[in-house]
Amino acid sequence: MTQTATPYLIQAVLAGSNAVAIAGEVANPLYSLIAKPQIADFAALKGKVIGLSLPIDTISISTRKLLALKGLREGD
Repeated sequence: MTQTATPYLIQAVLAGSNAVAIAGEVANPLYSLIAKPQIADFAALKGKVIGLSLPIDTISISTRKLLALKGLREGD
């Protein structure tokens, strides 16, 4: 039994691993958005580059959803 980030397990299986997931969860859901002092709100992120993990990573998916709630979509 082991714990791993589910998207990495999925990638491994797609690459040929015989690993099996029984359940997936986030052990410590802590999210941070770190920006320069000039970025005072979400609107100021428009037109800026935001670095995330893998596109399929649950943190990246959650971040995109949270940004969308603030009016920022991919490409903004």
